[in-house]
Amino acid sequence: MKIAGAILSAALAFGSMSSLAHAASYNIDFDIDSTRGNVVSQSGTPYGVTPPFHVTGTATVTAGDTSGNSFTAFDLQFGSKDFGLSDIDTATSSVSFNGDGSFQQFFINFLEPGNWFGTNNTLAVQDSGGEFSCNDCVAMNVAATPVPATLPLVVSGLGALGFASWRRRKSAA
Repeated sequence: MKIAGAILSAALAFGSMSSLAHAASYNIDFDIDSTRGNVVSQSGTPYGVTPPFHVTGTATVTAGDTSGNSFTAFDLQFGSKDFGLSDIDTATSSVSFNGDGSFQQFFINFLEPGNWFGTNNTLAVQDSGGEFSCNDCVAMNVAATPVPATLPLVVSGLGALGFASWRRRKSAA
């Protein structure tokens, strides 16, 4: 009976870890280049930025979560403004995935009015110093970051060690 319990425990641990191996997050490196896109509107220098400009940022989203809560990390330095995770309006932001679960696009609204962008390749920033909007100026490089595939193997190895230890104790008794 104890053997069945040990095997069942190992199988449950292996099954739960196996499902984790398929969970992923996506790291997104993006750059915004005003010379690459079409300027929709421009006035002044929002956050001290004047075109032409090139800025880069990073985002991390949880696979499968389409809400604004999917963002687990975000960083964009735009002139004097550093947009971070706490600047994202999670109620109106969203993430989209393809049918196979791979990342498709995101749309971010920031808590500070007039600032948003998404992978429909648009960007809009504005502050009291001015406004800048463009189309086709955002490019992204996306990499999936799965839980290591060796994790189920490690768990099964630990289960085998536990079983061997249990068997040795039973033989000694």
